[in-house]
Amino acid sequence: LSRTLQDEEVDKYFLCGFDVTMFKNTKSADEIARALRLPVQQASKQEHPCGVQSMELREEFQSLTDQERAKYDYEKETKKILDRLVSDCDRRIRIATERVELERAERARVYGSVPEHDKQALAQLTDQMQCLQKKIEQLGIIGDVDGAEKAMKELDDISERRKKLEEVVEKERERRVETMKRLIVCPLSGVYLNTHDNEQRVRDHKMGKQYSGWKTIRELKERLADILRKRLEGKGEENDRVYFKPLGKREDEEEEERE
Repeated sequence: LSRTLQDEEVDKYFLCGFDVTMFKNTKSADEIARALRLPVQQASKQEHPCGVQSMELREEFQSLTDQERAKYDYEKETKKILDRLVSDCDRRIRIATERVELERAERARVYGSVPEHDKQALAQLTDQMQCLQKKIEQLGIIGDVDGAEKAMKELDDISERRKKLEEVVEKERERRVETMKRLIVCPLSGVYLNTHDNEQRVRDHKMGKQYSGWKTIRELKERLADILRKRLEGKGEENDRVYFKPLGKREDEEEEERE
């Protein structure tokens, strides 16, 4: 069955580079369904909820001049969907980031506090120092120089012990705060990450479906915005070969090209 760019059965978003099934079987698929104003359950059961995805027709559409593509209005409609998607994703990221920051602050408060036994030890040393200071004053009043010197030496020793204990307590507190798990939110996809993840896990995330998918969505949104802006400004001829540049490359692919 031969199809054309005008056929209602053809997925118009796919022609512009947006695959609505890119997140199939993930939570992000529900976000796409909501952006398309489709029932989530219905969209999840359909293989192609927005119509037939034809690579042949995509190539045909993207090879057209800007003037020819403008007749279809598909790019404008696709951008509207991507605007909704990115807006919803950014709101989700903002909420998740706020939640993580609150949790981090609470953990820092709990794990960063001084243990009770250390508090008591520091308090005892402080009391001893205060008692010795009073004793030194009294010895000074009665003229007991030797006694005052002895008490001052004892005060210096206790003061040094307290200083060392404070340093140990502070280092231990910093260690607990540093080693506790700290979540962060990927600013591109909204996926939760751990600051203690090794380089391979971070790399795996950037090569994964969520990161590469949202990267493509954001880049395509900007591309379509640029296309529509130039078209409005009468510079449509600058859009004629815009689709020849691929979108949504993975981090490793970009590194290979740079090399």
